[in-house]
Amino acid sequence: MEIIEWIGMIVVIYFGYLLVMECKVIVSGISNVQQIYGKGCWALVTGGTDGIGKGFCQEFAKQGVNVCIVARNKQKAENLVKELKKINDKPQYKIVVADFQKCLQENFFQNIYSEIKDLDIGLLINNVGVLTVGEFHKTSDIDQQNQIIINCIPVVFMTKYLLPMMKKRQRSGVINLSSLTGRFAYPYYQVYSATKAFNDYFTRSLQIEVENVDILSFRPGFVQTAMVKNQTDPLTVSTQQCVKAALLQLGNKDATAGHVKHQIQTFLLSLAEGKFMDTISPIFVKYLYKQKH
Repeated sequence: MEIIEWIGMIVVIYFGYLLVMECKVIVSGISNVQQIYGKGCWALVTGGTDGIGKGFCQEFAKQGVNVCIVARNKQKAENLVKELKKINDKPQYKIVVADFQKCLQENFFQNIYSEIKDLDIGLLINNVGVLTVGEFHKTSDIDQQNQIIINCIPVVFMTKYLLPMMKKRQRSGVINLSSLTGRFAYPYYQVYSATKAFNDYFTRSLQIEVENVDILSFRPGFVQTAMVKNQTDPLTVSTQQCVKAALLQLGNKDATAGHVKHQIQTFLLSLAEGKFMDTISPIFVKYLYKQKH
């Protein structure tokens, strides 16, 4: 066989394998979290009162999983607990008030840990994050500073403090929120994109050294949340679609874009990586930016 035929065959086998694995995950469906990570376990969600974080809380409530919400606004967290109890009043719900904008303060993460150290935490969802979009030189210093602090520091130290207790369990899971924008150069999202790339590499590096814990780098595209002004278009998925896709992949993959729409976007963009991507990406993103601003 010619070398080109060998390469073609390898490519076909590789993508065939990926397709089979994807079908296997989809067919298996989402098992109840408690079946995988232990009956009566807790799921801790940072930034749980809005967007994707709220979607995770709602899904856990449906499954009867105890939920610990770490959030800045106590009133919003209490209102969310009322919503969750309407979905399912059997699980326990706990609120930890913490403003991650202040997470560089001394003993910040120790204080959170002191409130949760007695919980049997089987799942950690490092979701908290903020977004600033715009021409870089026109954005405010405080907004950019907050993006770096809130998007990067909590995912490191929440994982650091909870990992020892999670490793002692038979099985645990961690989902760290990265983004499609962390995979490619994204004008107008420049600092946000960089912070999400940080989360992705941190997560994938951790996977290599940690056993007994399913760790997922979750890299979705646009999700219908307040962060993106609840936009609706063919490339955007709902929070519930996003959350279910993440839980579907946890324990089956190390990294995923989640929903099939976002997986297709990631695949197509990855084919165009390099000079071609560097050329078309600014055109595409500039067009979207002008449409929304």
